[in-house]
Amino acid sequence: MLDIDLTEIIQGLKGDDLTFSYVLKKSSLLDGMSFILQQQETGFFLTIQLKEIDDALSVTKFSLVEKSDLEQQSLSLYDAAMVEIVLQALDLLFIVADHVDVSEIAFACFFDADFILQTSSQDYDAFVNKTEILKTTVRRELWQRQGHDRYLRNYLQNRQKGHVFSEAEFIPAPQQPSNIIAFPL
Repeated sequence: MLDIDLTEIIQGLKGDDLTFSYVLKKSSLLDGMSFILQQQETGFFLTIQLKEIDDALSVTKFSLVEKSDLEQQSLSLYDAAMVEIVLQALDLLFIVADHVDVSEIAFACFFDADFILQTSSQDYDAFVNKTEILKTTVRRELWQRQGHDRYLRNYLQNRQKGHVFSEAEFIPAPQQPSNIIAFPL
């Protein structure tokens, strides 16, 4: 049931409307599969484990590992990274549900009560519409905040998709004083 071709999914992760770029890896488990969604520029990655239980899907792990210093360097960029990777993970779950023809995915043991993600085509359309509005809002906010956030400004103006960035890469080094004195003409 969980034999999924990642070609379509990977194409969706290369959208121009994304602030970050992604790599997706899949591995098989005895009773399901595991996905690792990595946000390349930040080094964040999210692990999702899906299991088949009576011809239904259940998420048994939804774990985000983050690069801790990004929050101190740029809270705006950190927040955008967190929101976007979770939205991409949810999109991945909708696509997986469509591929295996299930109408819902259960999240087991994450909350006091079980959570069910409805994955019908109408639910996916609503998700995509809300996601597009949210992504547009996030992009607009990031561009507005770059005037006050040097790290964010350097990321937005100089980023190279697919490369992990570091503070040293994006914060210009102060100019060193020169021993040469310019002669006035």
